[in-house]
Amino acid sequence: MASFKRFVTTLVVAVSILSSYLTMTTEATPTYHYHFCSNTTTFNLNSPYKSNLDIVLSNLSSNAAQESDFIFFRADAGDNGTSNYVYGIYLCRGDVNSAICHDCVLTSIEYARQKCSVEKEVIIWYDECMLRYSNQSFQSTMSASPSFCMWNTQNATESDKFKQEVEKTMNECGSKAAKSAKKFMVQEADISGFDTIYSLVQCTQDLSIHDCTKCLQYATSSFPPLLDGKEGARVFLPSCIIRYELYPFYEAAESPKVHPLITRNQQMK
Repeated sequence: MASFKRFVTTLVVAVSILSSYLTMTTEATPTYHYHFCSNTTTFNLNSPYKSNLDIVLSNLSSNAAQESDFIFFRADAGDNGTSNYVYGIYLCRGDVNSAICHDCVLTSIEYARQKCSVEKEVIIWYDECMLRYSNQSFQSTMSASPSFCMWNTQNATESDKFKQEVEKTMNECGSKAAKSAKKFMVQEADISGFDTIYSLVQCTQDLSIHDCTKCLQYATSSFPPLLDGKEGARVFLPSCIIRYELYPFYEAAESPKVHPLITRNQQMK
């Protein structure tokens, strides 16, 4: 994939959220996190790229509506090798059902049409899914930028030891995920001296074991210093996501106590 021209913008924003856990019901509204639209490459609304993009988005939406094999899908359209060719994927979180996945994909497509109406390179992250498309091939390729992360404002006790335990747990979970067909894993670890650590990791299913492992390791090691010893954090990359908390946040967990979150993004184009 042709890499984005590099620049790094750091934005630290304190935000309050009503809840950081989405109850697993079909009525739940997808939780938006962040989007990236590269304005270096745009298209005309009457261009072949727009027609090809409509085909790709329609195929992504149709597949997300299926009852099986809905978590990850990729589609492309156009004349191969031209600038009007469109590559697209969606990735739904591995613990959501097909109704939630489909709703999230539809919501992200609508968001893209509104907020990134003429950009050729787009990534949108929701808590439940990710949508990505571009005129540059990225499928089956590990991508680490742009990135987005969030972390809990609460500090864990014995922060240095806690950080070591989190890294150990995340690496163990990541190793299992990379070798699985679903490229997804959740894990609970009872750590001596701490509460249970709940972790979730996931890669796009087109990655090899090696590239999935590499992506997850990069996500873990790229935590900024402010995340050290925090009770919870999430990192979103184009090819993988990771998250850990001191409360259950996946499947049928009860809603956790609410704490403010800090967000930080790194945009590279």
